[in-house]
Amino acid sequence: MKKHDTEPTMMASEFYVLSQLWLRNMPATLSLGRRKSIDIFVETRRGIKTIDVKGIHMHGIGDKWPIGKKDWTGKKDHFFILVRWGEKLGQAPEIWVVPASKAEELKEKWLGGAYAIYYKNEKLKEYKDRWDLLRPGEKDG
Repeated sequence: MKKHDTEPTMMASEFYVLSQLWLRNMPATLSLGRRKSIDIFVETRRGIKTIDVKGIHMHGIGDKWPIGKKDWTGKKDHFFILVRWGEKLGQAPEIWVVPASKAEELKEKWLGGAYAIYYKNEKLKEYKDRWDLLRPGEKDG
């Protein structure tokens, strides 16, 4: 069985998130590199937020986003933006904006002691399209 190449999905996810941040008047910069835990830096009135983009495609590992082994409890300025691409090209992906500190409540055991956030997790619903969590109390524009 051929292994699914995740790199195009991840790159598309990072650029999609970057464009969405700019559309919401949140200046952002992409961090380039293959092994990194911070994909995007975003500027808000309350300081810099860091983002780890996790992209999946329905034809790959479409039911979970791996988040590693780290304890994210105290990371108040770090976020996971979870991107799930559908089956049809041209469709916008589904997005969840999850504060890293809340990832501890959502993560479940996966492989080799690592953790993942699963698509079917009921608690994930409250983070769907929650771009406002990146800058609480501020408005777009």
